Amino acid sequence: MKKLFLFFLFVFLNVFLSAQSEMLNLEKYWHYRYRLVNYYMVVGEGSGMSLPADIRNTNNSEEIRWGEAPVYLGYYLGVLATEYRLLKDNNQPTDRTLTELYYAILAAVRIDNVAESYPYWNHTYSPSTNGFLIRDDVPYDFLSVHPSLNLNIASSQGITFGHGTPGFVSSINSDFIGNTSGTTPKHLAVSQDVVYQLLMGLALVSKYVDDGDLAFTNYLTVQGVQINLRSMAIDEADKIVGYIKFNHLQHWEINDPDGHDVHVGGNCSFLAYAIAKSGDLITGHTYADGHSDADEPDWQILQYPEFLLCRKISDEASVHPMAMSLAAMSDAWRAPNGDNTTPDRILQNGDYEAGSDGPCLHLANHYGWDIFYGALWDVFHGGPRFISDLCKAKEILDSAPYNGPFYHSLYDKAPFHWCATRRFFDDAPRQDNGKDGFDGNYNGLDYMLLFNLYYLDSKYQQAYASTFYIPSGNLISDHYPWGNIIGDFNNPVEYDLINSPVIVNQLAVTATIGNDYYDPGHLTIKSGPQGTLLTNTTVEYGAYLYVAPLGCNPPQSSWYFDPSMFQRIANPNLNIDENVSSDVTLFPNPSTTSITITLPPLENTEPLIQIYNSQGKIVFQEKNISKQNVTVVVSEFAPGIYFVRITDDNTVFIKKFIRE
Repeated sequence: MKKLFLFFLFVFLNVFLSAQSEMLNLEKYWHYRYRLVNYYMVVGEGSGMSLPADIRNTNNSEEIRWGEAPVYLGYYLGVLATEYRLLKDNNQPTDRTLTELYYAILAAVRIDNVAESYPYWNHTYSPSTNGFLIRDDVPYDFLSVHPSLNLNIASSQGITFGHGTPGFVSSINSDFIGNTSGTTPKHLAVSQDVVYQLLMGLALVSKYVDDGDLAFTNYLTVQGVQINLRSMAIDEADKIVGYIKFNHLQHWEINDPDGHDVHVGGNCSFLAYAIAKSGDLITGHTYADGHSDADEPDWQILQYPEFLLCRKISDEASVHPMAMSLAAMSDAWRAPNGDNTTPDRILQNGDYEAGSDGPCLHLANHYGWDIFYGALWDVFHGGPRFISDLCKAKEILDSAPYNGPFYHSLYDKAPFHWCATRRFFDDAPRQDNGKDGFDGNYNGLDYMLLFNLYYLDSKYQQAYASTFYIPSGNLISDHYPWGNIIGDFNNPVEYDLINSPVIVNQLAVTATIGNDYYDPGHLTIKSGPQGTLLTNTTVEYGAYLYVAPLGCNPPQSSWYFDPSMFQRIANPNLNIDENVSSDVTLFPNPSTTSITITLPPLENTEPLIQIYNSQGKIVFQEKNISKQNVTVVVSEFAPGIYFVRITDDNTVFIKKFIRE
């Protein structure tokens, strides 16, 4: 039978993982966004609204939990700011993103404004938007007021184990509820590790949202809005940094309205220098004073792994993410001679293994801390140098489960270190084994923010990422759009190109063959959802093509082919037949030393024999063959799949063999 077969060899992290293309990750991103705004938060400006919950189905129950909400609000602000920039740059609609961003900034202002007004303290104070925040304001009746949190989820639907699918919830847990009714109300005040993540989100708003009034349609009110969102974010960041710098006659501390150091994490002096520099980045103001300058040595010493990483594995676990986020914003680590050491120290302190030469034994890896904080540094300070490994970022994004991160038990958990509520904040053991008391389905904001940073970083580095866009049809898709076909690396499946489409890793591939089943034509590969033509990718009929991650070298473990995007177009200039039947034989196959190729009777006395490796590179070529049996030594070939191509006038013969 005359057919044209194309083999796409796609390799990824693990045989259990469904391979992802750039386009598939984009669909996954929008699924995460749908999941976030429907099942982990309610968009709006009332109490508790536009604050993402961290866990749904806490400890395998019907509880939804808000804990340290400013951390997730910071990530959410960052997602929206970067999403806005990516969509606008690609001429995509931004009204929905700007609506959510408006309410998210209002949420930050709200938990600032109400912080003094509730009877948590020794005295009752009037509301004040002054930079002192509480962790959240999610009330007891939030779920009954907002039943949409169980949108299309029946009360009988529990957790779908192993998939991260949100289950039904019937109760609320929040810092507001837990701390206003107990004996330790000061736990409701923000600690500094929470504040810095919020500042990170505000910094991304300052970086990526256009200055001046933005006009958009609020999709909740269906009213036109014109407002300076960037100015709102900068104003709130200015208040937060200003409050830390000086309040209640205290310098570089977080104090409650009564003037007391908050219950946990109130003393910011050892990070004061970096806080001041981060504030400079966000607002353009200058915050340094004599106190922050005097504390600079404390900040500088944190750049060394023997100090920062040792604290990370001690009881002071939150020091590490605080230092990393501030380093990415402030760019303030320096060597004694004044050289900027921030990029190198972010990479070193982002990876336990890189710091293993210190006095602490760093036996675990951060699983992407160097990538995430490296990308943050890149977007704030990169150029011409960029430090984040985009290929590794892509691997991390590929590995995220489609229905979101989760951890239910050691036997029911997300793969590839997606077992923590916040991958780039929690330490390595939690990424593998969850955090006791904080198990459940997670909001996935860590994936979304890394995804957008990856696209922006790729844009700056003029590298791998394709176009960021909103998929056609509904704005947000809540179903998996493609099925996966996974084959064993050594036994790939042959796919007929007839009516078959393909998506491969960082390429959204469109292949074209002739309009007649026996008339193949040429093959052209295009990249990205918009079909941008790649250069030097037209291959003649009969060739085999290898497509791998652009510029990356992933481990070879399995291959992937998704037949959903091929189109056939006419190519009347070609009339070539291909024969892949038994006319050509190879022996032995597989082989480690040599193969003998037995040729059929040929019309041409000077046919051409070529051998291609799986990447399409010619590794053997011979002309003027007058004998029927040809022996080729393959012992020098690397193990893998090869293709023998014999061209005889208008007939092409192709045969596959394996070099063991």
